[in-house]
Amino acid sequence: MIRDAHFPGKWQLAFGLPVCFAGMYFAFRDWDTGELISQFDRLQYIWIFLSIAFAFLSIWIRALRWKKILQPLGSPTTWRLFQSTMIGYFGNGFLPARLGEVLKCVAAGKLIPDIPVSSFVGSVIAERTLDLVGLSVIALTVIFLNPLPAWLSSGVAVLLILTGSSTVLLVVVARYQIFMARMFDGVWQLIFKNKANAVLAVFPGFLSGLATLESRARIITISFHTTIYWCMQWGLMHSVALALHLEITWMQTGIVLLATMLATSIPSVPANVGIFHAAAVVALTSILDLTTDSAIAYAIISHGVRVMLVISAGAVFAAVLLIHQKNLSRH
Repeated sequence: MIRDAHFPGKWQLAFGLPVCFAGMYFAFRDWDTGELISQFDRLQYIWIFLSIAFAFLSIWIRALRWKKILQPLGSPTTWRLFQSTMIGYFGNGFLPARLGEVLKCVAAGKLIPDIPVSSFVGSVIAERTLDLVGLSVIALTVIFLNPLPAWLSSGVAVLLILTGSSTVLLVVVARYQIFMARMFDGVWQLIFKNKANAVLAVFPGFLSGLATLESRARIITISFHTTIYWCMQWGLMHSVALALHLEITWMQTGIVLLATMLATSIPSVPANVGIFHAAAVVALTSILDLTTDSAIAYAIISHGVRVMLVISAGAVFAAVLLIHQKNLSRH
C-alpha cells in the first residue's frame, strides 16, 4: 500500500490549490457575463488561427533547438523531438511540480534509444536555462521602455538573479565536466559507500547533456532559435489582443507576456489554471488600463491557445506513443 505522504507533488498541490482558487477568484470576481459574451462575439478568428500557428511553430522551434543541443550526443530527428516536447507539455498539464519535463525525457528515450535518458534530462536543464536567458532579455527590454509596478519589477529582479546563477552553473559544468563527475563520484562514495550505484552510473550521462553548449558556433545557432521562440510567443499573445480588438502596442503585449511567465513560475496546480488568468487580468487592467471584461476574455483565450490546446495535442502524441509501445511489447 502506498502511503499518502509519498504522493508525488503532494506539498505543491497543498500550496498550489489555494493559489489556483485565489487566482480564479481574483481574475473572475468582477466579470459581466453579457459583456464577456459580447467580447467573444466580436472575435476576429483569423488572428486566433494565427495565434494557434504561433503556438505550434514555437514548439517546432524548440524541437530544432533541442536537436542542436543534442548534436554532440547523436542525430535525433526534429519530428521525434517535437513529439517528445508535445508529450512533455501534456505531462505538465496534469502532473504537479513540472514533472512533465521528466515525462518529456522518458518519451525521448523511448523514441530515440541511442541517447540515454539521463543525457536528455541534462539537455532539458540546459534548454530551460536558455529560456530564462530569453525571458530576461524580454524583461530588460520592457523595463527599459516602460515603467513597471513594484511587484513586477521585483519579479524581474528574481528572474535576473536566477538566470545569472543558472548560466554560471551551466558554463562551469561545460568547462569542467570531467572534474565535476569525479568530484561527485568521490563525495557520493564517501557518504553512501557502495549504495545506490545506479545514480553514479547515470550521472556522467546527465553531465554530458548539460555540457552540450561548449561550442561557440552551436551557442550562436541555439541563441537564434531561442530568439525566434520568444518572438513567436510574443506574436501569439499579440495575435490574441488583435482578435479581441484591444488597442495595445507590441511592447505592452511584452508586459503581459512577462507578467504571465513570471506568475506561472509560482508553484500552482498543473496547467497554471488561475494564476495565469490573474496575472493577465492584473497586467491588462492595472498597468494598461483596459476593462475587466476585455482582460478576462484575453486571459481565457490566451490560456486556451498557449496552454490548453497544446496540452490536448500533447495528449494525442502521448496516446500514440503508448499504443506503439504496447504493440512492440506484444511482439
